[in-house]
Amino acid sequence: MQTLSEEQKKELVQMIVENTGLRLDYYGFVEVMLGMFEDIPGFETVKQNAVSLLNELWRKYDEQKAPGTSG
Repeated sequence: MQTLSEEQKKELVQMIVENTGLRLDYYGFVEVMLGMFEDIPGFETVKQNAVSLLNELWRKYDEQKAPGTSG
């Protein structure tokens, strides 16, 4: 599986925030992220081995929901 830099992870999360806001629950977030992975060369098979990556991206997304943060 390909790996992503911290900057790339932030960019993916920001794309979701811009397209869906901060209203997704975990399962909605995962569904959207997996859809994005299908468009990234090398990530088409991420569904089989990406739990830790998805959880990391979810934490970055969810942190933006915290009071006092902008987004």
